Amino acid sequence: MNVVSLTIVVSGIAFAIGITLFLVGYLVSMVTAFGNEHWFWGLSILFFVPIALLYCFAHSDLTAWPRGLLIKGVIALVIAIILFVAALS
Repeated sequence: MNVVSLTIVVSGIAFAIGITLFLVGYLVSMVTAFGNEHWFWGLSILFFVPIALLYCFAHSDLTAWPRGLLIKGVIALVIAIILFVAALS
């Protein structure tokens, strides 16, 4: 297996981890919004995914765990994209 193939495999694994972390953080932030009767935030998160990050920063006292998951997911996705682009060039 050459370096390019290995880099693509590692970027795929990082992508899968990033998506999983982001989706779990997204779902937990939506459930938190609805659970605290923030209906506007909950519906906004449901229909427009990036709003979850805004909600987590706006209500940092309620959303420490989902905010951490979202941020770690975004970091893993960025790393995966960088690795993939580096492997293709």
